[in-house]
Amino acid sequence: MQKVKFLMLIIFVSIIGNTYGQSILKLNKQGLEAYKAGNYTEAATLLEKAKAQSEKKLKKKFSEEQDYGSTMNNLGMVYLKQTKYKEAEVLLLDALGIYKKVSTGINADYIETLDNLANLYGKLSDDSREELFNLEALEKKKKFLGEKHESYGLSLNNLGVLYMKQGYYTKAEPFLVKALEITKITKGAEHINYASALNNLGAFYDRQGNTEKAEPLFLEALPLYKKLGKEGEESYGISLQNLGKFYSKRKNYSKAEPFYIDFTQFVKNTYGEKHINYAITLNSLGIFYKKQEKYDTARITYLTALKVYENIAGKNNEDYADCLRNFAITYICEQKYKEAKPILLEILEIRKKVLPANHPNLLESEQDVQIVKEKLGE
Repeated sequence: MQKVKFLMLIIFVSIIGNTYGQSILKLNKQGLEAYKAGNYTEAATLLEKAKAQSEKKLKKKFSEEQDYGSTMNNLGMVYLKQTKYKEAEVLLLDALGIYKKVSTGINADYIETLDNLANLYGKLSDDSREELFNLEALEKKKKFLGEKHESYGLSLNNLGVLYMKQGYYTKAEPFLVKALEITKITKGAEHINYASALNNLGAFYDRQGNTEKAEPLFLEALPLYKKLGKEGEESYGISLQNLGKFYSKRKNYSKAEPFYIDFTQFVKNTYGEKHINYAITLNSLGIFYKKQEKYDTARITYLTALKVYENIAGKNNEDYADCLRNFAITYICEQKYKEAKPILLEILEIRKKVLPANHPNLLESEQDVQIVKEKLGE
């Protein structure tokens, strides 16, 4: 009788364990599906449940098991999309630690976590750690997947972009060229990853002032997003921005303008009208119009940006003051000093409140007011 009870207990525990395991796997699967669909709040809720169930499995914390590591990585990936960077870092580093303990060799989960950590530190502008994890990912992919794998190409691309941002152009070029070649082989010339690789290589040549190489790459990339129906992707926005800046730098404003306008609309659609990125983009669009001496249009654009800044954080902040100064400068450019003066005085008062006494922007405002007073004979 005791033996039967013992066997029944084993069966019961096994059923409970399997039920928990299946539930965790199901939650992870549902969480990843929500993530891929862009439903990050839903994805986070599902994966947080999976994490909690993992930790409670049979009343013991099994934090060194592979499925728990997967949950941590998946949830960290979602937090990364939600810009919850501190929370993402903790989860991803824990996931990596788990994989190092339980994995007998290199596996896809381990590599994915390295990629996610490199992405995280890129968002945090931590170049040294971004490079560290990208290099480790590249090395592991080379051994585990081979040099013709699309994921290997993505790591090459990421390192090329990082070195380009750092100004290490000799270092960056071979990574970006090779990334484009691998992406074309693995994904074909009609894929979003190929469009992104074209865009990055174009940006590299643009930074070097190589118009002949940059322009065709930019122009090949942009239509691909539209053809593939990927106009909501972040890289599509970057493509628009790159083309706008490319033509603006060369003072080809008529070609640049539609890209600036489309990029502004993209940011509005992506982040909404009450997001700092929308305000920043409007401010940049105002600067673009000011360069062309389209002062009325520039002022309208700056005023829209100022409303967004004010809605986000009020008037007493440097972002608002900086945009307001751009607005005032349009009047100075037209020698409308009476209109400029009260605005410059307002900026000075804001900066006195929010900046230290020796800050260069505060000194700039004091000089602005002095110059306008002199122009007005005061």
